Amino acid sequence: MTTDGKRSSRALFVLGLVVLSGFLCYAKRYEILAKVWHWTHGNVVSLGKYQVPVPDHWVVEKIGSSSVQLVSIAAKERTDLILRANPVITASLLRNAVGDIDAWKKFNVQWREQKGLRVVEEQAIRFDDETLMCVGGNELHDVVAMPNTAVMSMECASTGTLSLAFLGEQSDLREFYGIAAKISKNK
Repeated sequence: MTTDGKRSSRALFVLGLVVLSGFLCYAKRYEILAKVWHWTHGNVVSLGKYQVPVPDHWVVEKIGSSSVQLVSIAAKERTDLILRANPVITASLLRNAVGDIDAWKKFNVQWREQKGLRVVEEQAIRFDDETLMCVGGNELHDVVAMPNTAVMSMECASTGTLSLAFLGEQSDLREFYGIAAKISKNK
């Protein structure tokens, strides 16, 4: 093989490696992003006086000074469901404490019923000295009549100033409740 032929072969080999590594980095960009985030920030995100846990396969995006969004990057198995969604949790600070969590729950249940939405999930979660009340359902099924979807939304408010919103599948609720139960206040 001539010198020019060897150079061409090496150049093609190097180009192939660059293309392959670029593809692999692109294919794994969310996993890389999650690892880097956890490496630089740890496993919690601070929001006012609250510490919100962030599992390994979640990434965090700040939305202003009073909100953060946690997005799961875990791969979902293919099913016969038409619409699949990776879970998203939005944590926000309210200007004032809700106070009467039962009145908040009653108002949200009534509002959903007036809009023709079924409340299929209610959950009360305790962390530190606060109660987080969650109410939600399957709006895509109720409003759009989309039959093969398990996408749910939950609205939650604490007796303090924390508000959570969840969008994901019903199968992700257990992980969401686990994250919410591990929220703590700065000491």
